[in-house]
Amino acid sequence: MDINHQIRKASVSQLIRWWTGEEIPRWAGTTSLHQKVAAELSHRGSKGIQFLKAQARPGDNRKRSIVLWALARKGSYDSEVESLFTEAFYNGASLEPETALAYKELALDCFIKAGQFPLGRSEVEPLLEHENGHVSASAMVYLSHKFQEEAVKILKEGLKSSNPIRRRHACTEAGFRNMSELRSEVESLLRDEDEFVARSAQIACDVFIVNNDRP
Repeated sequence: MDINHQIRKASVSQLIRWWTGEEIPRWAGTTSLHQKVAAELSHRGSKGIQFLKAQARPGDNRKRSIVLWALARKGSYDSEVESLFTEAFYNGASLEPETALAYKELALDCFIKAGQFPLGRSEVEPLLEHENGHVSASAMVYLSHKFQEEAVKILKEGLKSSNPIRRRHACTEAGFRNMSELRSEVESLLRDEDEFVARSAQIACDVFIVNNDRP
C-alpha cells in the first residue's frame, strides 16, 4: 500500500479524525502518522491550517512540536504562526529546562525553514556559545540569514568553532549558499576529527566545484 497516496487522497475531515485518534487505519503502525497528517494538513488551505494552529498550543509536547514544524512553510506562515513560534522560543518558565531548550531550538529551526527572521540579535546571539551544540548551531544559522551582510563572518566563526555540530552546519550553509569566500576554511575541515563534519565539508566542496564549473 502506498501510504503517502492514502494520506493525499484523504479529506481534511478524515485527516483530522486520524490526528485525534479516531478511525486509525490499519497501516498507521508502519509510519509516523501524526507527522504525515500534519504535513498534509498544512497544504490543505485555511481549514487544515486553522486546525493545526489550534493544536500548536502548550499541551502534548510531541504533537505540538510536529504541528509547529508542519506550519513552518511559506504557504502557512502568517502573524499568528509567527506568534506561535515566538511563544515556543520564550515559554521556558512553564516547562522543564530540557524541554524549554528543545522548544527554543525548534523555534529557531522553524523560522529558518519558513525563511522568516523576526527575532533580533540580542535574543539569539547569546545562544551562539550555548553548551548545547544543536542550539548553538541553530542560532548561528538563524543569525547568518537574519544578517546576510554578516553571513560570511558568522559562518567563518562557526567553521572554527570547537562545537562539531556548529562546524558541520557552517559547512552545509557555506556550500549550499555557494559562499566561495569560505572555501579554504571548508577545505581545512576535510580531515576533521568528527566524521560528520568531514563529510559535510566534502559535500560543500563538491557543491563549490559544481558551481564553479557552470558556464
